[in-house]
Amino acid sequence: QTAHGGYGPGGGLQVIDQPGTEPQVVLLHGFPDDSGIYDRLIPHLAPHRAIAFDITFDGRLSAGRK
Repeated sequence: QTAHGGYGPGGGLQVIDQPGTEPQVVLLHGFPDDSGIYDRLIPHLAPHRAIAFDITFDGRLSAGRK
């Protein structure tokens, strides 16, 4: 599992990517959660690729996920 992130003028983006096979599973959460709600789910999605996004609009990524 890898994590990638960055900041832009309007906020930040972090991507959690678990490698695997097609079809991939994209995980999107709602406010006020972050991708941490999928930490226990992602291992169970193997062997499929799982991608979870954290998008912020104030320039801060989720606490503890840098």
